[in-house]
Amino acid sequence: AASATLRRRLAPCGVCAVRSMCSEAGPGRMTRRGGLVAMLAAAAGVVLVLNRRRQRTPPVAPDPAPPEVLGAADVGGQWTLVDSKGGLVTDAHLRGRHVLLYFGFTRCPDICPNELVKMGQVIRRPP
Repeated sequence: AASATLRRRLAPCGVCAVRSMCSEAGPGRMTRRGGLVAMLAAAAGVVLVLNRRRQRTPPVAPDPAPPEVLGAADVGGQWTLVDSKGGLVTDAHLRGRHVLLYFGFTRCPDICPNELVKMGQVIRRPP
């Protein structure tokens, strides 16, 4: 009984899954309507694929204007910092010695660990 029901649902040829797409001319042959349905389905698939590609490709932004320069960095010269005990440290305290001075963040899980590894490599390097 189940196979008879399945045969009724299948196209006359017994191969095609959709009755309206099958021609009684022979197995695997489609009617004009079936061919039109297949072509429309293929065209819709192509449109979907092209639309997704277009959405994934970011638009090309125009070159941004060069940043406005407000001044020059004040590099070198005298400086004063506060150490971990609250005492003042100046450039005069460290003159004549090799110093690695790093300004980091108190919470920085992305960059700081890598930079600390680099600093450790520099410190362990023989003079």
